[in-house]
Amino acid sequence: MDYASLTSVVGRVGVPAVVETIPTGSAALLFDLAASSSEALELLIEGAQRVCG
Repeated sequence: MDYASLTSVVGRVGVPAVVETIPTGSAALLFDLAASSSEALELLIEGAQRVCG
């Protein structure tokens, strides 16, 4: 997501407050993860964190 996309959601329900503090020109990756159980979802999240680390 580009800076304009990120700042366009500031103040909306569910948007983390940290979005308000990002520097001008920042960008972010948005992951949409889904699984059939909380355990499977946790594995997906851990994998995404390793890839991004």
